[in-house]
Amino acid sequence: MVRIDTYEGHRQRLGSLQNMLMKYTARTYRHRLVEGLQIRVSVEPAGSHKNTRIRDPLCRLEGSEEVELFGKAHEFEPIVLTFDGEGEDSNPVAEYGRIDDADGNPVQVRIESTWMDPIAVDRALFPNLSQRLAKKKRDKELNRWGIGR
Repeated sequence: MVRIDTYEGHRQRLGSLQNMLMKYTARTYRHRLVEGLQIRVSVEPAGSHKNTRIRDPLCRLEGSEEVELFGKAHEFEPIVLTFDGEGEDSNPVAEYGRIDDADGNPVQVRIESTWMDPIAVDRALFPNLSQRLAKKKRDKELNRWGIGR
């Protein structure tokens, strides 16, 4: 259990802090939440208690809010960049030379990407497509779900 004590005057609204912590923990610990971890963020003495739900910005984990709303995303093969300084013709990061981790192995960067069906996203977020939606309002809603970044 982690307890963060603050007082009402320190933050304008404790509810907004609670929401920020919920969003952060839901994404950061999403794999652990799938395994059964439970995270509860409470504001006392107001008595507001919320359990964290799984948030998966790549839309891959069953049970996440994104998969429930939009369906599973198409997954592409991961791209792995190895900073070993070898293979100048085939290694796009060879020009940076060898970069070792703490154990002396070449650093690897793994890039994972997915594709979400834009029609499914539009149907879920904007059910009344007959109305024209301002770009700013549309972008704000897409941003809220981490789409389009």
